[in-house]
Formats: sequence, C-alpha cells, structure tokens
Amino acid sequence: MYFNISKKNFLGCIVLLALVFTACDKKNKTENAHLSVNPFDTTQLESQTLSAEDRTKLASASGKSVALINQDALAKRILESTDKLHVYCFWETQNESSVATMKAIQEVSNGYDSTQLKVVFIHLSSGQNPAAVNLFIRENQISDETVLLENADLSFFNQKIKKELPKMTELPVVFMVNKAEETFQWYNKSLETKEFLALLQPLL
Repeated sequence: MYFNISKKNFLGCIVLLALVFTACDKKNKTENAHLSVNPFDTTQLESQTLSAEDRTKLASASGKSVALINQDALAKRILESTDKLHVYCFWETQNESSVATMKAIQEVSNGYDSTQLKVVFIHLSSGQNPAAVNLFIRENQISDETVLLENADLSFFNQKIKKELPKMTELPVVFMVNKAEETFQWYNKSLETKEFLALLQPLL
C-alpha cells in the first residue's frame, strides 16, 4: 500500500512539473517574439511609438547627431569620392519614399565594412532643424553618416553636381560614386533592399 501511494505522488509531481515547464516555454516564446523586431520594418516601428517624454529625452541625449554641410563642400565631396564606392542618398523626413529608400540602403550597408563602402545620408530641406533630424535617425536606428544640407532644394543637383543631369523632380535621389573606378551612377526613384543590393554588388 505504501509503495502504491508513493508511486501515485511521484507521477503527480512529474505531471505538475511538465505543466509548469510548458507554461514557462510559452511565456518565453511570447516575450522573445516581442524582442525580435526588425528596425527596418515600418509596421513594427509604428507599433512602438515613443511617448512625448521619451522622444524629448532621445532628442536631447548624447549620441549620433547630424552635421551641417554647405552646398559647395558637399558637391566637392561627391565629385571627389575615391578609394572605394560612396553612396549618397538624399532624403527628407516627411517624404515616405525617400525614407523607405534610406532604410533599405542602411540595411544593405550593415553587411559591409568601411573598407568596401561608405554611405552618407543627406537631408535635403531648408526648413528642417537639426534636432528633428537627430530625433528621427535615433528613433530609426540609422547608423551611417547623416548630414543636413544648408539652404538647398532640388536645383542643387544641376547647379552644383552636374549641369547635364536630368532635372530631379522629387526625392529620393541616390548617387553611387568612385572616381578611381570612373563610377558615377544616379537614381531618382525609390529603391527597395533587393534592388539596391543588385545595383551595388557589381560596383564593389
């Protein structure tokens, strides 16, 4: 009789432990699902909107910040880019197409080191202040260099880069440049990740 009771108790403990482990496993999977967020998935980013207080803290915190650059200095930098492929992406926070292209380029750039590829994001809007752009790049985990072009509009490309370029009518505008390899390509359209990667690989 004593042996049979102990056996029942033992089996009961085994069942109880199995139930506990199953519940914990489900909880961990649920928590991990919330943690595995793709920073380039805009639908996920929208669901993680920061509060006004958190946005203020993020904007004022020390960290990645944009630098101001004038038109002549940027034009010279683009035209003199050498020793590796340089990608210049012109964007604006309120332009959804250019933001999507920016994120696609950043995603691809994450897979290359600085000896292969240099990416620069240029914010093109005379009315945007640096603090707002700083907040945007921090919220969206933009790690490549970002600059704010002073007092510029879409006429910048024909006036400062090359007069023979077609007139750019909207953002994004993307340049791929390596003077040493005589590479100078430009795109005036939205680029998705796979498309940008296909354009990039033959130039590296």
